[in-house]
Amino acid sequence: MKPCLLALLPLFLIAGCASSPPTRAPGWWTTEVQEQRPEAQDDKGMFYGSGSSDRAMQLGPNDALEIKWKRTINGAPTWVMHLRPDRTGYVISYETWADGSVIRAAQRKLDFTLTTAEADKLRQAISDSGVLSLRSRYGGGSEVYWALDVRAGKDLFICDLEGGYPSEAKRAVQAAWDLIVKPRAEEIGKAGIFDPQDWQNAPEFARLR
Repeated sequence: MKPCLLALLPLFLIAGCASSPPTRAPGWWTTEVQEQRPEAQDDKGMFYGSGSSDRAMQLGPNDALEIKWKRTINGAPTWVMHLRPDRTGYVISYETWADGSVIRAAQRKLDFTLTTAEADKLRQAISDSGVLSLRSRYGGGSEVYWALDVRAGKDLFICDLEGGYPSEAKRAVQAAWDLIVKPRAEEIGKAGIFDPQDWQNAPEFARLR
């Protein structure tokens, strides 16, 4: 999404269902998913941390793993990934299009189940990323915000990332994106429109508890 549109994004989300998304050419979603891969585009390497510096979790071989990542712009959710301990989950996508002179937006929700091999690979990537040892809050003043929650066994780690995305968080989120979203790009394009009546309180957008 172009920077000039960011400030209007909450309006797009509310008004997005006034028209339907256009029919996309074959391969459009594959390209879109590649271009939307989570990056720290607004992070110049100058982020600050606050909170507890000794917060750390271990992901043991028998510990259940749950991950939820949400990207928001000016407080409005765009992309969401949620992987539950039973290897099921969902992806919520975000797309925009021009409806005459009006920019519209829509979200789609795709349910998925990871294979055992995919889940094992992601568990290893999360362990290797170092994200379980991050401090609880980083910031940088960007409009783009990541909400990253990870449950390892009974321990829940909630991390807020506002503009500054440490390498540990980027590695974890990108690994999840590459294993969950990329292989399902074309399926996402065929998924039904996700349009909760109260998107600010929809459970799909809520933090883990």
